[in-house]
Amino acid sequence: MNNFDQTEIEATIAQVLRDAGVSKNVYYNRPRSSTSDLTDFVVCKVSGGIDDRFAFGQCTVSINLFARNIKNMKNSKKLSVMQGKVLAAVPRSIENIITDGTPRIIGDTDDGNGYHARIINYKVTIKATQ
Repeated sequence: MNNFDQTEIEATIAQVLRDAGVSKNVYYNRPRSSTSDLTDFVVCKVSGGIDDRFAFGQCTVSINLFARNIKNMKNSKKLSVMQGKVLAAVPRSIENIITDGTPRIIGDTDDGNGYHARIINYKVTIKATQ
């Protein structure tokens, strides 16, 4: 059995997002404390665990983009800019992580806390390390 580290995968992708300027605020889970002072933030996490396929692992990395509503309306422009940065930044391969290159973008939803969220899911293959 391989030791695929979910935290390592999340940290690697989160750093790519920070370096690309998607947001200064990148988390691995939705913040429990108030986000009222943030205009945007990102949650980057492995969704549903990692399947061990012997020489490699497979999982979905979910990148959740949050933009503060403007006058109780979705900030579409901000979400689109953030999405463009994600699509331009996430590489086909980084370290032992390979993305499928064709993310699934899930429509925007109001989170009920003053933000709209857009979800971008990447299917990821992780090369086993020895």
